[in-house]
Amino acid sequence: MSIKLIAFDLDGTLLDDHKQISEETLSVLQQAAERGVILVPATGRIRNAVPEFIRNLPFIRYLITINGGVVWDTKEDRMVYRKIFDREQSLEVWDYLKQFDSMNDIYADGSGWMEPANQDMIDTYVLLPEMRKLVRQTRKLTPDVREYLLHCEGAEKFNMYFYDGAQQARAKKMIAEHFPFLKATTSVLNNIELNHIEADKGFGLRALCEDLNILPEETMAFGDGDNDTPMLKAAGIGVAMGNAVDSVKEAADRITLTNEENGVAVMISQVLGL
Repeated sequence: MSIKLIAFDLDGTLLDDHKQISEETLSVLQQAAERGVILVPATGRIRNAVPEFIRNLPFIRYLITINGGVVWDTKEDRMVYRKIFDREQSLEVWDYLKQFDSMNDIYADGSGWMEPANQDMIDTYVLLPEMRKLVRQTRKLTPDVREYLLHCEGAEKFNMYFYDGAQQARAKKMIAEHFPFLKATTSVLNNIELNHIEADKGFGLRALCEDLNILPEETMAFGDGDNDTPMLKAAGIGVAMGNAVDSVKEAADRITLTNEENGVAVMISQVLGL
């Protein structure tokens, strides 16, 4: 069966460690698009945090954002799929997170929101330099996140950062056991991302396929973090990066080279015969 749609995570997958895309990968994506393949970034980021150089590529129309919480048709400025926490759930989760030694913020109303005190915590809790830059660029300030949640529709995602790996593992286990309506995943070294149980990249991919009248078997997906696992399982061909965590490799149909070695381009070229 031919591949009609390819979805790819950004950080640690399509992008190199400096958050850039190589000329080789860009060329392969262009060739795939010329063959009529739909190319879809699938990320934990909000829409406006997808790098502008990715959003501006002429063949990028659809975005799976917030780990599948919102799927966009950017040409029509239309939400294909959306699943967020309601207000009551949002407040319950936010209050529960306060017990952990972590830096916490939220996505809501299409933006990232953090309290001013968290700005001084970024260098301590966000371990990767490129992620520190991204957090600073994508968060707006609100005096009180809880107060903000009282007046918005609900949180799209909760973000947590830890400087202690044992604390991170403990928190992830406790949160997942306490809240049956959410899913706790990790996308970078020391974070936890909390989405609604019906908001993961697998749900997002299937929703987009339904909208486009494409069978899931006609798709290929790439990822490196455990937030990518549902998408790899939902796709016809699930591909783990060479730098992926072991659980992602175990869930994948194939394994390619690392994000520093143009692994996405290499596998697309093999499968499509470019």
